[in-house]
Amino acid sequence: MRDKYTKELLAVIGYFVLHTVISLAVTVVAVVIYQVFVAGVSVDLMTSEEQAMQFLYRHNNLIVMCANLLAGVAVFIISRAKRRPFALYTGLNAKMPSPGVGFLCVLAGIAGNFWFSFVLNSGLISADMLSNYETAFALVEGGNIVIEALSIVIVAPVVEELLFRGVIMHHMRNIMPAGAAIVLQGMLFGCLHGDPLWIIYSAVLGCIIGYIRVRCGTLRAAIIFHVAFNAASYAFMAFANRFENNAAALGIGFVASAVLFLGAVIGIRNATDVSEA
Repeated sequence: MRDKYTKELLAVIGYFVLHTVISLAVTVVAVVIYQVFVAGVSVDLMTSEEQAMQFLYRHNNLIVMCANLLAGVAVFIISRAKRRPFALYTGLNAKMPSPGVGFLCVLAGIAGNFWFSFVLNSGLISADMLSNYETAFALVEGGNIVIEALSIVIVAPVVEELLFRGVIMHHMRNIMPAGAAIVLQGMLFGCLHGDPLWIIYSAVLGCIIGYIRVRCGTLRAAIIFHVAFNAASYAFMAFANRFENNAAALGIGFVASAVLFLGAVIGIRNATDVSEA
């Protein structure tokens, strides 16, 4: 039994470290590419470092997307090396319980994003934490809009689900109850993000997605929710200025999005059988 716990925990740690190492390696390669092909050898060190950081900021979404794609490929290669079907290993093989549950996952993702956004704009968060979060979040904005959308709305949700609600949760659930696995993988998911507020925000989000994945019995539900959640950011930003300095609109939006989100999650709970997970 002890050997089983050790084996599964090492797999969890290994996948988390793998993603971290790939992300760091891709960033290093990006810096090298900048130094060799963009900056050249004639630029002084101080200027070169500053320009290199600007280069990384401008191309952050491309760098993150490449890292995520490589991580996804690594998970596929590992599953093949272990002679485990990729879809079965990650939980992609199971179908959605029903089209209605798929719709509820989309609704929960959109409403959940709006609710989180209203919380961030409600004044409940300290100014310092919010300022640091906005600085960190600015890294994922800007640049090529197509690359940004592909990275944030498609690649990141799919690969992060394959890793965290897929293989990492798979190994956790081999040695612990589903509830513990949901919380622990959510905490790991939060640690993937650097800013303190973003860590808390992502950890809570990871737990919510983990619950949906377990409840629906398929990774497809987690991916649908995550894609809808990230895509909703663009919809919120489109009219976020309407809520600035408007306490009534902010309050209505906060309550409405919370009701829709909770209603969708309760709907998912009532429409699924956890024994199928």
